[in-house]
Amino acid sequence: MKDSGDPRRHLWLLILLLVIFIFSPFVLPYYYGPLTLNIVAVAALLSASYAVSNRRLFLIIGLSLSMLTIILTYWLAAGPTHWLIIGAHGSIVVLLGFFAVTILGSVLRSGKVTWDTIYGAICAYLLFGYGFAFLYSVIEEVQPGSFRALTSTPAHDLVSRLMQMRYFSFVTLASVGYGDIIPHMQMAQTTALLEAMLG
Repeated sequence: MKDSGDPRRHLWLLILLLVIFIFSPFVLPYYYGPLTLNIVAVAALLSASYAVSNRRLFLIIGLSLSMLTIILTYWLAAGPTHWLIIGAHGSIVVLLGFFAVTILGSVLRSGKVTWDTIYGAICAYLLFGYGFAFLYSVIEEVQPGSFRALTSTPAHDLVSRLMQMRYFSFVTLASVGYGDIIPHMQMAQTTALLEAMLG
């Protein structure tokens, strides 16, 4: 099925993903930093839903999963608990995986290569990286000590953990492997291998 409609369908999502990627280290240390990034993330989810809206079913699934994820994330911000962390981050993994696979499928099916298909491919790559970052966070929550790093983060500092897992995820996806963070337990090792093969 060929894409139709907005020739910049993926550009808006790409811009928002890059804003989150580039500015999060500079914004997060401030008091309203996490809230600001959450607002941009909500805009990114809505933009991703729009990016897959060429099929009505995908739009409904995207919006439904996005609403669930937004509710769980804000609930988590109000009072983090073990199961809420697993639920919220797990829902993000499912949502980002859905968007990444759907957008990548659309890009691969399109016959003509346009700027928007290139934007879509980059979006899928970034979404996979973010999805694995949250998956690593879930693994660390389920099995503490799954990862070892040269610089440790406080056990209950979710923001620092996510930044560390984001770094590890994209380093793994790009097959760079600096070695400053290593998967220590089998579940983490297997997941890292899967991401490396995907990259």
